[in-house]
Amino acid sequence: MKKLILAAIVSSLAAPTFAAPEYSAQVPSEVITPDKVQSKYLGELNYTFGAPNQDTFNKTRDFIDTATAVRVFLSGIQVASMQGMFAGHESVGMKPNHTVGISEGMLNARSIWLTPNTTTPYVTSEVDVKDGPVILELSTPVLGLLDNAAFNFAGKVGVTHPEDQGKGGKYFIYHQSYKGDIPQGYIPIETEGFQHWLLLRIVGDKSAAKTNIAELKDTLKLYPYGKRKLLNSLT
Repeated sequence: MKKLILAAIVSSLAAPTFAAPEYSAQVPSEVITPDKVQSKYLGELNYTFGAPNQDTFNKTRDFIDTATAVRVFLSGIQVASMQGMFAGHESVGMKPNHTVGISEGMLNARSIWLTPNTTTPYVTSEVDVKDGPVILELSTPVLGLLDNAAFNFAGKVGVTHPEDQGKGGKYFIYHQSYKGDIPQGYIPIETEGFQHWLLLRIVGDKSAAKTNIAELKDTLKLYPYGKRKLLNSLT
């Protein structure tokens, strides 16, 4: 009897049995981080039980920082470009909501502009609605738009606007926070930003460009709402 008990004890010590852990997971091998990864941009990356070694950490951290910097640069191009243009306006004496620049003739290869054509004169100005709505009065046909400071489209101006269609009119340009009334008969343009670029092309026969420019100078007006001012034109 003693021999049987002793044999049972020895047997149990030689081949122990354990119950499976209650929360043990059968993790698929395809979701486990391998010890070594060959990447397209960073080369070989090494891990120990899913944790990167120091060299892998340094390479990936540098890559992430560089990618973030590139993303910030690309997202800022539009804003920087617009601010550079506004600075150019100011350098020749143009004032927001007051001064409008008009090309006296057609642009050409020597004109420092982004993708201009050579068939119509151009009109450019800055509209800033930070201190309240701004009025743009047009009496001649133009083709144009209003972009905000991030170079995003804010509104149609001129022949493509359904309430203008080349007839002209008074545009009431205002920020979305404006709580006042919109004057009757005005063409409203609501914006999400304050600074804007007004870009127009004078519509008409190329041979009549000088006449069309002179007419636009005599009729176009840009001023803060409630403070009507005549156009200060630049050539």
